Amino acid sequence: MQLPPVFSQYRPRYLQRVSDTEFSSACLLCGGEVHPDGSWPDRCRWFLSGKELGWCRRCNHIFWPDQADGYQPPSPEEKAVWKRQQEQQEEARKRSAELALKNLRSEKLWEQYYNNLKDAGRKYWRNRGLADCFIDFWMLGWRDDWKLRRQDGTYQETESATIPLFDHTGEAQNIKHRLITPVKGKYLYQYQGLTHPLFLCDYEKPIEGEIIAVEGEIKAAVTFQTLDDATITVVGIPGITPSGKIISQLQQADKIILVTDPGSRQQTWNLCKKIGTEKVKVLIPAQKIDDAIIESGMTKRELKGLLRNAVPAA
Repeated sequence: MQLPPVFSQYRPRYLQRVSDTEFSSACLLCGGEVHPDGSWPDRCRWFLSGKELGWCRRCNHIFWPDQADGYQPPSPEEKAVWKRQQEQQEEARKRSAELALKNLRSEKLWEQYYNNLKDAGRKYWRNRGLADCFIDFWMLGWRDDWKLRRQDGTYQETESATIPLFDHTGEAQNIKHRLITPVKGKYLYQYQGLTHPLFLCDYEKPIEGEIIAVEGEIKAAVTFQTLDDATITVVGIPGITPSGKIISQLQQADKIILVTDPGSRQQTWNLCKKIGTEKVKVLIPAQKIDDAIIESGMTKRELKGLLRNAVPAA
């Protein structure tokens, strides 16, 4: 897919049509990668109605159309109108997110999912390497009845394993679903308009001193359980390209052991640069860390030895 001719000089990645008059994509300047739920990045929007332009919601850069063929850039008055419209849309998005967060906390869906574990749910989490005491500690849960739309317009039903995500005060931030029968991606958030936060293995512990940051919530949980050490802070990152808010949280630590998936060397390096290479050591094991722990029956001592193999990013 390509942008319409008026934007012929731009070749953004992950381009997709939003409507007859709008496209979305990754940003040509600040990037954007596939989200943890498998959906494409849409931080950059390309508008065809009114004055055509591209605009990144992350870095706020504006991409003007090709000025050949007599194209007239917008006047200052038109720019002011467009900016006001975007501000109004952003305020509406924030109000929607606040309402979703209020609903999440009032309905306490994570408790409903936890109470719905039964045999199937517990069996799933045990097979992922987690003991019942940790399943209960994190209130991991189960949903039976996701009905998700495929790209061809048909629907597919799937079960999901649920991971509630809390902040340092114990307030719910969102719920992440691991789809048992994926439709587009393996993961889906309960509320798409809310943030995709860190998974705090012990939410009462602040992010400070030395921490272990693992790509993926389940991998972080298995790592934390295996280490069996209350003095160690472990957090799960929702993918290798986390938000700016998560980057800021990680920067609060003095030292970080960053554990990522095989094949992610370049993306891991990009993440290290955003956090600050001087404080990061990197471990990219030959297989995903939770698979390595489970398949080898790795002990606490062996895992600590593996983590000591992390190399400085700087």
